[in-house]
Amino acid sequence: MNVSDRLKQAVADSDVIHVRAIFKRQLDEDREKGGFATKVLIDYTDENGLDIFHLDDGNSLFTDSCDMWTENLWDHLFVELNDNFSREKIKNLWLVMSHLRQVGHSNFQIDEKVTPASFNNQDKEKLSSHHPTNHWWIGGGIVALVFVFLTYKALTD
Repeated sequence: MNVSDRLKQAVADSDVIHVRAIFKRQLDEDREKGGFATKVLIDYTDENGLDIFHLDDGNSLFTDSCDMWTENLWDHLFVELNDNFSREKIKNLWLVMSHLRQVGHSNFQIDEKVTPASFNNQDKEKLSSHHPTNHWWIGGGIVALVFVFLTYKALTD
């Protein structure tokens, strides 16, 4: 994923508030995308020397019990970024998002309606949920979990 011209300009201007707004918009969009594009944004700001993060204040509704990981918790964690934009809070959002995707929560599933224009009808049929070979989503879930784990390790080291 390439970074947008808006992000490049905001980073060049050291406009932390604008960068955070772009980041939060992308984080919300990541709910329906296969990866975590926000990781690219973090890498870009880090590479360009712009520190957009606060130290974590320790105030969060996050719990280590994935039984409590709901869309409502995700919404609360997202709002917590307004007061304390920390790497820890983002890590927690990624963990909850991955869990909700894995358990099949409808608002956190990859939007399969978006297919490349180059796909022909036979390719589109293979992507149909009714097609017998459509088991790729399991592999995608595993890849997403590995990515979250690696990102968690990178953010906590």
